[in-house]
Amino acid sequence: MRHCFCATKCLPVRNASQTKSTLHIGIVDLRRGRRILNIEQIASEIAKPYPEAKIERKFMEDLEPLRQFLWWSRQDIIVTAHGAGMINMIFLPADGAIVEIFPEHYYPDCYWDIGRASGIRNYSYFNGVKNPYADHAKHSDTIEKRWRYRAQDLEPPVDEVISLVFQANEERSSGGYSRCDEFPRFCGKFK
Repeated sequence: MRHCFCATKCLPVRNASQTKSTLHIGIVDLRRGRRILNIEQIASEIAKPYPEAKIERKFMEDLEPLRQFLWWSRQDIIVTAHGAGMINMIFLPADGAIVEIFPEHYYPDCYWDIGRASGIRNYSYFNGVKNPYADHAKHSDTIEKRWRYRAQDLEPPVDEVISLVFQANEERSSGGYSRCDEFPRFCGKFK
């Protein structure tokens, strides 16, 4: 899908085999709703282990859709809050990765199939929850609860996010990532 769309819009498409010398890490920011409150600190800490990386923070609301697609297509790793903008993952290169940060008690898996089909690796922060399926079912059993939880601003521990970015880059570099049908970070640990 990425190739067909990009070809019709004359956008460049980077494949997994087309390596770049510079690591590109995109940080998706939002002006309202489900903002990552400590995003500046996260961006600053990501830069420390990757001084040569191009780290770019963007407000998706500021970009028309075509510019969003193009921006996503240039990234190797994206750090973002869970949300509708993640559909842009289909424009990541086939070896791309997403670090997805979830609001507490709200862990829908709606983008993982799209990611797997696109060859995108997903690394998720679940607020320290050991079984996101059970926690989501327990706390998000009504539409009112789901709307309340999903609207939360986020403030994940910086070291947890950095650890996921590091894992994403290491597995990207080594080819050590294996896909699975479970929650991305908890492959095989529960059903």
